[in-house]
Amino acid sequence: MKNNFKVFDIEHHFSTQLLRLSSAELGDALSMDMNDPAMVEMEKIVRDLDEGRIKNMDAAGVDYAHLSLTTPGSEYFEGETAKLIATDANDRLAAAIQKYPDRFGGWISLAPDDPEWSVKEIDRAAKMGLFGWSCLSNMRGKYIDDPKYWPIFEKLEAMDMPMYLHPNFSNIKEITEFGYALNGPALGFMVDAHICLMRMICRGVFDRFPKLKVILGHDGEAFPFLMNRVDTAWRQGVHSVPPGMGGYQHEPSYYFKNNIYATTSGNFLPEALRCSLDVFTKGHVMMSTDYPYEDFPGSVTLVSDSPILSDEEKKATLAENAMALGFGPKATKK
Repeated sequence: MKNNFKVFDIEHHFSTQLLRLSSAELGDALSMDMNDPAMVEMEKIVRDLDEGRIKNMDAAGVDYAHLSLTTPGSEYFEGETAKLIATDANDRLAAAIQKYPDRFGGWISLAPDDPEWSVKEIDRAAKMGLFGWSCLSNMRGKYIDDPKYWPIFEKLEAMDMPMYLHPNFSNIKEITEFGYALNGPALGFMVDAHICLMRMICRGVFDRFPKLKVILGHDGEAFPFLMNRVDTAWRQGVHSVPPGMGGYQHEPSYYFKNNIYATTSGNFLPEALRCSLDVFTKGHVMMSTDYPYEDFPGSVTLVSDSPILSDEEKKATLAENAMALGFGPKATKK
C-alpha cells in the first residue's frame, strides 16, 4: 500500500540463468558484461524470485507484481533454444507464484516462431497461474504483425488475455550506430515499439481480432502526444497499404481507444502522465515500474503523490484498472 492506495506493478522483470547463458552465446549487444560489478549486482537482483524481491516491493509500497522475463526474452532466440528458455522461465515463475500467490503473478514467455507450440504453451502456462503474453517489439528483426503469428493472437483473444508489447533495440542504422546511448530507452526502444504497433494496425490485426488487448509501457511510448498525428494518412485519404500487406478499416486512433492500454513505467514527467490519462480511454492506464531498471519507489510515488491527479485517478491507475483487465492473485489462479 502507498498512501492507503493498493499498488499493482504489471511491468516487473526477472531473469534466469538459462537466458543469460544463451544471450552470452549470441555475443551481441544483449549479452551482459559479467566482469562489471554493477552488472553482476543487477543480475543478482533480477534473478531473485524470493524474499529479496518481496522486501523491495514492501519498501516501495507495491502489493502485487506481474513478472515478465527480461530482455532479450525467449522470443529473441530461435528453434529449440527459444522453447527451452520459455519453458524454463514459465516453470520458474509458476513456482514463485505458488510460493507467493498473493504477491506475484506472471506473464507467459513463448517461442513465437513455432505458433502451434506457443498456443499449447499458453494453455500449459495458464494452468500454472500465468496470465498474458509479454513480447519484444521485434524478434531479431521480425515483427509480430506477420500472419504467421496470428494463431497466438487468436488464442489470446479467445482466453481474454492481454499482451505486453515490450520495446527492443531498433534495427535502423542511423540509430544503431550510436549504440545503447541512442538505441536504448532514449530513442531506439520507443521507435521500435512505434514501428511494431503501427505495423499491427496497418496489417489489420485489430480488425481480425477486435478484442485483442495490447499494453504499451512508458506512458504509451509517447503515442498519447502523437494520437492525432498517426491519423494523418487516414484523414488525408491516402492510407491504402501495398497489395498483400493487409489494410485497416478505421483511423489508427480508433484502435488506441479500443485495443491499446498504457502503463506508467520509465517516464517520470508528470505532464506526460497527465497527457496519457487525458488521451487514452478511461481505465486504460495502469501502474508499472520496469523493475529493477528504473527508480522503483519513485515509479510509485510519481502516481501516488501526484499533485495533478485526483484520488480517484490515483486509485484507478495504481491498481483498479489492472484488476479490471484481469491482473491480480485471483486472476492468476483461474
